[in-house]
Amino acid sequence: MTTVPTIPAPSGSSATQTANAPIASLPISAANSEAAPMPTSTTSSVEATSANTWQLLGYEFPSPKDTLTATGVLLAFLIGFYTLIGRDRKSPYLTNRLFQILLLCLPAVILCLLAQVFGTSYGWSKFTANILAVSAFSFLVVALVLTFWRIYKIYMRFALFVDSASPKHLSIFRFIKSAYRRFNNTKPWEWTGIPLSETLQAKVHKIINPEGEAVDASAEQPASVAISLSQHGRANHILAELATAFLEDGKLVQYMTASRHPLEFVKYLQNHIGKNSTTKWHDIRSKIVVVDAYTRHFGYADSIYMEATTSLTRNFGVQHVTSGESFAGLHTASSVAFNKIKDQAAKGAGRQPMLVIYEDCYALADLESREQYRVFVRHVVPSERMWEGMFTVFVETAQEAADWGLLASYCDLIKIEKTGENLQ
Repeated sequence: MTTVPTIPAPSGSSATQTANAPIASLPISAANSEAAPMPTSTTSSVEATSANTWQLLGYEFPSPKDTLTATGVLLAFLIGFYTLIGRDRKSPYLTNRLFQILLLCLPAVILCLLAQVFGTSYGWSKFTANILAVSAFSFLVVALVLTFWRIYKIYMRFALFVDSASPKHLSIFRFIKSAYRRFNNTKPWEWTGIPLSETLQAKVHKIINPEGEAVDASAEQPASVAISLSQHGRANHILAELATAFLEDGKLVQYMTASRHPLEFVKYLQNHIGKNSTTKWHDIRSKIVVVDAYTRHFGYADSIYMEATTSLTRNFGVQHVTSGESFAGLHTASSVAFNKIKDQAAKGAGRQPMLVIYEDCYALADLESREQYRVFVRHVVPSERMWEGMFTVFVETAQEAADWGLLASYCDLIKIEKTGENLQ
């Protein structure tokens, strides 16, 4: 075996002789093996990398296994979360939102399996497998964003009773707004309600009690009435009479219904005014705002309701608001309708009296819990009494006795349909 000759140290050098002997005694083959690294398998290197992170166009992203694990965790969380909600609240429209997220998670699972199994077992190219893995990860990101959005909306509904994502409803923003008003000593338009005149109050009492019989009243100036009917739609006449009295006096009318499309009542009201009043429809139609709380809950995909909604503005000229789902959606839609009235109010003038009608809101108890209806009543009736200048009408059909008792206890006037009484 050939050895490397020794190299003598230069004279006068302070280097030690220890470096010469070991190097000189090493075989050439041993020295070469020490200098050059051993070749490694390219295949094993790629497999090790793909087990941890995958790359596409120079960007790293989680492997299909990690994406699949995260998707499973998200699904477990959603099932537990919505089960908790469903146990305490009967809210099918909330659980229906779960299906949208599931339809995003399922493609993520399928794409992960294709990228992990078929990409390695069937010899697919690495680029194709990466495309599948990136697509799966994208579905997961969208599902996570949608989950955050849904939980935020649920929080707004349950905690603040609004069907809105606007941050203005959060406590910090409401505190800032209130502090600003106190600092500037300003009073917004909605706080300047003008009470009903004695003449208009007398008309309202006569319509509710045409025979002059005694009526339960819990206030010197009643601001609300609860009307119980035995058959759906029998409130047309009494509601049209109340609306006509307000419109003839130049006041505003806000009508919400959860048991039919508002177009039915608007047609009846137009005919009623044409036959029983000298007021022209085109002079008062801008003072009417209707809220459709029926279509989102019971209209489903029937196209006739879309046409009816278009007809409200095109053929009758009334303003229209579509309510969101849930009693929180009704509450928010009522506020939106109120703001439409605010937009057309004279600047600097007080808020004129208005008639606010809620027809068959109890129908939503079939989609949500009865307790939510009771919360709705407990909030709306006292709040509108505090705002002043509002006369609130609740009309209910086929309502359970306990829930009618709650509504009647909150309203100032009570009217129960008599057997054989004609309210049409």
